[in-house]
Amino acid sequence: MVLQLYFVEEMNLEEIGQTLGIGAARVCQIKKAALDKLRVSLKEWR
Repeated sequence: MVLQLYFVEEMNLEEIGQTLGIGAARVCQIKKAALDKLRVSLKEWR
């Protein structure tokens, strides 16, 4: 959800946090974790 809101809907971290009811810092942590997982998955896919 965070990645979709950030990259597709082009919302900033604060807006995402307001939408999901969490802080911008937590959104940043979730975004980083999701991107790390995606990178690992893509590396394994290659």
